[in-house]
Amino acid sequence: MIKKSLLAGAVILFGAGAANAADIVDVAPVTDWTGFYVGLHGGYAWGDLDYSADFDEGRIGVLDFEGDGSDMDGFFGGLQAGFNWQMDSILLGVEGDISLANIEGDGDFQASGVDYALRADTTVDWFGTARVRGGFLVTPELLLYATGGLAWGSVDTSYDFDLAGVGVASNDESTTHMGWTLGGGAEFALSDNLSLKAEYLYVDLGEEEVFDDDIANVGNVQLDQDLTFHTVRAGLNFRF
Repeated sequence: MIKKSLLAGAVILFGAGAANAADIVDVAPVTDWTGFYVGLHGGYAWGDLDYSADFDEGRIGVLDFEGDGSDMDGFFGGLQAGFNWQMDSILLGVEGDISLANIEGDGDFQASGVDYALRADTTVDWFGTARVRGGFLVTPELLLYATGGLAWGSVDTSYDFDLAGVGVASNDESTTHMGWTLGGGAEFALSDNLSLKAEYLYVDLGEEEVFDDDIANVGNVQLDQDLTFHTVRAGLNFRF
C-alpha cells in the first residue's frame, strides 16, 4: 500500500513538473530579428595617411617632394539604420550609417635639390558606409556577422608651402573621398526590440587629388593623399 502511494505521488509530481516545463517553453520569448532597426554608435579610428606631392617651377622642372605621411587617429560617433531578414539561424541584411569624426594626421616634405618645404594637415570630418550584412545566430540572442560595401567621407586638408624665404603659400580645401569597407561584428539581443553590437570595419577612402594650385610668379604645386583606417565601435539598435 505504501509503495503504491509513493508511486502515485511520484507520478503526480512528475506530471506537474512536465506541465510546468511545457508552460515555461510556451511563454519563453523567441527573438525575431526580421524587420527594420535604427540606432546610434560611437568609436575610435586609427590608420595611415600617405601623401604624394610635386612642384612644377617651370625653369627647373618638376620637383618631387621627399617625405611620408603619418599615422592618423581620432574618435567618431553617429547613427545607423538597416533591415534584417532572418531565415532560421541565418541572417541577411543591409545597413547604412553616418558618423561625425575628428580623425587627424599630417605630413612634412622637403623638395629635392632646393630649399622648399611643404607641410600638410588632414582631418576626416565625417564618413559614412552602405553595407550588406550576413551571419548566423549562435543562440537566438547572439548574432555573429560579416559586412562590407561602399564608404565615403569628407576630408579637410590644408598646406603651408615655404618658398625658401621668398614667402609662404597656403590653402585649405574640403574634398569628398569614395572607397570601400570590410569587417565584422557581434550583436546581442537584450529584448525583442533592443540589441547591443560591437563592430570592426576597415575603411579605404582611396587616393584623391586635393590641390593643384598655381602660385603666382613661382610655379604649380600638386598634392594627392591616400586614406585608410581601422575602426572599432559599439552601438545600440532599436528594432521595430
